Amino acid sequence: MALAALAVSLIIAVPAAFALARFPFRGRSTLLAFWLLPLTLPHVALGVGMLKLLQIYVAIPAFIGLVAIHVVVILPFAITLLTASVIGLDEAQEEAAASLGANAWKRFLLVIVPGLMPGLFATSIVGFLLSFDEVTVTSFLTTARLTTLPVRLYAEASFELRPTAHALSSVLILLTVVLLAIVGRFVRLDRLYAR
Repeated sequence: MALAALAVSLIIAVPAAFALARFPFRGRSTLLAFWLLPLTLPHVALGVGMLKLLQIYVAIPAFIGLVAIHVVVILPFAITLLTASVIGLDEAQEEAAASLGANAWKRFLLVIVPGLMPGLFATSIVGFLLSFDEVTVTSFLTTARLTTLPVRLYAEASFELRPTAHALSSVLILLTVVLLAIVGRFVRLDRLYAR
């Protein structure tokens, strides 16, 4: 579910970041404040609000509701990180590609996407971890057949005395450290800030 929420967030955040960074328009600061609004609300309020919305619209599957609320949680961070990345892009490279005959899609795929890769990578890591780690909002929307691993771990640690949750948490921590070491070996994370 974290991957689905991340994909939807990136689909929304990339065009929003370009609009906020490249096109000056009246109300841009208001729109940016609107995108950051979920950060000001307690996650309990978001969870209760989404629960009420799903109770009204019963036809919406629980999975779609969970993905939607996770997108709301991820989106402010995604837009902020990607807007900073778009601001850091060199527009001269795009103009050079255009002068050499590259159409809009080639410029996007061969110039813009590689320039955005550090920002996309950082946004993906932050977004995935935010969505995967979310317990407060998710606990309002889980059902008997649909739950997430963090909510299940919380329930087991709170209501049962078995050490399953603690053992699984240790495995997840170890897996995270190993994956970050692999990513650090192949992707220079210090380049995310070197511009």
